[in-house]
Amino acid sequence: MKIRNRKNKLGVILLVVLNVFGACTNEDQKQETSQNNNSESSTIFISRDVPSTKTSIAHTVGAVANIVSWISGDNIWVEDGGNLIASTTSNITTKTTDAKFQVPGSFTGTSYNIFYTGNNSTSGNTVTIKNEQTQSAPNNFDHAGASGDCGVAVASKIGNNFAFSLNHKAAYLCFLPRFANDVIAGCKLTKIEVTSDDDIAEDYTLSPSGLSASPTANASKTITLKTGNGFNLDNSTTDITKNGAYMVIAPGTHTLTIRYWVKSETDNVEAHITKYVQGTFAPNSMTDITAKLDNSYTNVKYYLWNAKKDLWDGLE
Repeated sequence: MKIRNRKNKLGVILLVVLNVFGACTNEDQKQETSQNNNSESSTIFISRDVPSTKTSIAHTVGAVANIVSWISGDNIWVEDGGNLIASTTSNITTKTTDAKFQVPGSFTGTSYNIFYTGNNSTSGNTVTIKNEQTQSAPNNFDHAGASGDCGVAVASKIGNNFAFSLNHKAAYLCFLPRFANDVIAGCKLTKIEVTSDDDIAEDYTLSPSGLSASPTANASKTITLKTGNGFNLDNSTTDITKNGAYMVIAPGTHTLTIRYWVKSETDNVEAHITKYVQGTFAPNSMTDITAKLDNSYTNVKYYLWNAKKDLWDGLE
């Protein structure tokens, strides 16, 4: 297991004040302004092509930096006078390295705190690291923003504009399983369960210094990553394109119990193979976890053909 930290390069994001109607923001604005706020003036944040500022991650095994992009549903929050103001619209329709976010209000200060609290977020300072995450295809981390990715920045005034570099505050795991024998080669990876000795998921408070040390609500020590119809396990060497699987977790020093659930395509048997990992998982880091899977199964379950539940479900 190696921990690889992604470099934070300068993310040039310009904040252009548009005096559309020449009015100020509502002074009675609540702490967290909803995305339906209809301010008479607005500000547009323009994201330029800088890898470390985006929210969909493309990883190369052993890489220090990763390619990341904005995706549909991403939004940002700006802190102004104690208020957290959400962007109302963006120009994102597909995965892109450039994006424009419109935020209601005029911004006349010299700097502002910026928060990214996840895809389609509804709170400017609460991040939910999901205890159930879903990946649609091997080596696809488009679910990062929906699973708990987050980041902070300070936007500083440069001329008539503002610029900031988003600093990600979650930690990320990349699972890289391979088969040890032909039994595993005939199986699919259906899910990965990670259980920690301390909390790694659910609701955290995000501040300029990062995530709170522990969850503020719904604390969970277990995260399950589901892999849809399953990823192939027919590789005898590490192959991220075959079954690279990604998870967002809370940063910290954790002892992890990892259960790789595999299901035979020939006899419909499902079982898990357990591995153990201990380490420090830093904010804004991707940890590659390789695993050689054999058929020393535990907790074997048997299924009838096309059954959704095992034969002993409800009887155990």
